[in-house]
Amino acid sequence: MIEKIQEIVEKAGDYCSTFPGVKSWDIIGGAVQSSSISIEKGFLKTTETSAHQAISIRILGEQGKTGSVTITKMSLPFIQTSIENTVSLMKGSLPNHDFKGLAKPAEKYPNIQTPYDAVVKNLSIEDTSDIVDSFMNIKFKDERIVSVSGNFSFSDITYSLLNSNGVNLHDKESSISISSEITMEDVIKGNKENSNGYEGQIYNYFSEVNPEEIFESAYEKARMGLKKSKISTDSYPVILSPQAVVLLFNRTIAAAINAQNIYEKRSFMRNQLDKKIASDQLEIRDDPWLKGGIATSAWDMEGTPTKPLKIIEKGVLNSYLHNVYTGNLFEAASTGHGSRGLHSTSVGISPSNLQIMPGNENLDAMVKGVKKGILLEASYDQPNIVTGEFSGLIASGFLIEDGVVKNALRESTVGLNFFEIYKNIAGIGKEIYRRGSNYVPYIKIKDIKISAKE
Repeated sequence: MIEKIQEIVEKAGDYCSTFPGVKSWDIIGGAVQSSSISIEKGFLKTTETSAHQAISIRILGEQGKTGSVTITKMSLPFIQTSIENTVSLMKGSLPNHDFKGLAKPAEKYPNIQTPYDAVVKNLSIEDTSDIVDSFMNIKFKDERIVSVSGNFSFSDITYSLLNSNGVNLHDKESSISISSEITMEDVIKGNKENSNGYEGQIYNYFSEVNPEEIFESAYEKARMGLKKSKISTDSYPVILSPQAVVLLFNRTIAAAINAQNIYEKRSFMRNQLDKKIASDQLEIRDDPWLKGGIATSAWDMEGTPTKPLKIIEKGVLNSYLHNVYTGNLFEAASTGHGSRGLHSTSVGISPSNLQIMPGNENLDAMVKGVKKGILLEASYDQPNIVTGEFSGLIASGFLIEDGVVKNALRESTVGLNFFEIYKNIAGIGKEIYRRGSNYVPYIKIKDIKISAKE
């Protein structure tokens, strides 16, 4: 399959080069084979298997004028007609004087292998019947379980990347994901209480999939959430779970140091490069060479070689994340973070394996050191990257009293400023947990404002 995609992409590139007004072009093409299973309220809702191919082309002319197209019909005459139309669109587009050029091929790419499991390519839904059975059997674990929902999916992807500067790269990857949401109900002190627990994970290798671990985690979160307590509005020490750390640290910082957001003045990290923005304890790295990492790769989706990057050291912001375009805007090199999907005609910026380096605390000691505080498990609200503020409902959080995790919080919200919590880190856990392509510990914050419904 990869040879077929490569041939299509190369022929499309050759045709782009025949037009005198075309100064440069790049193409990403690939084939995706995927299957998914959906469980809703304890019943098998849908099963789906699909296979498709696509190529996305950017064509650039004088003054950075751009035309782009995504094509899903793999017929050479159709592709050529689409390219002709795209050239016409390019000629009529507005100039972009900030565009300076595309990625150039490296003399040598790092010897890094993208994780790939050939088993996934030949996997069928029937081969995963034991996982479906596991979903169906969760409800028998506890009579208080009233609903079980979830998803299981797997995909095999081959792709080629080509541009007019001579980038010519090919790769393949596999991905498996599983998630479960469990709802429980119980009567506590005469009142009906309900609680939801969610857990999900992504894998590169089918042999790594552990549905029982996912189900048990979702069950425990739901079970612990049944008994609820109110808390007074105040500032409390807060221990952030790995899931909360991903939201408030990894995703927030990745978006805030996205150089496109910086350039467009849409980030609270503007003008913070080489400045101290956090506690000395905070060290964040992005490692595209991490062995077995979910997002490990030798090159980004523009063809720039990847390399490990120390983003924050001893609380100092060392680098923004760049693709080729923003690198030119800032008169800097691309950091190898260009991102692009098969159906995307534009290039974004994304981290790879984003790591918060471990500290020397263990979770038990963190909890025991809290007289009265909060264990924040999850919020599904989103941060304001422009202002650096976050205000959201605590979807899952627990009261800590006298060094013991107790009942779940009832109707509480959290409000914070990111610079404040980054500088007020009281401890970082020594155990690292993987959440997708994020590798994070528990983190303790000295105090965060928690508001409760009166």
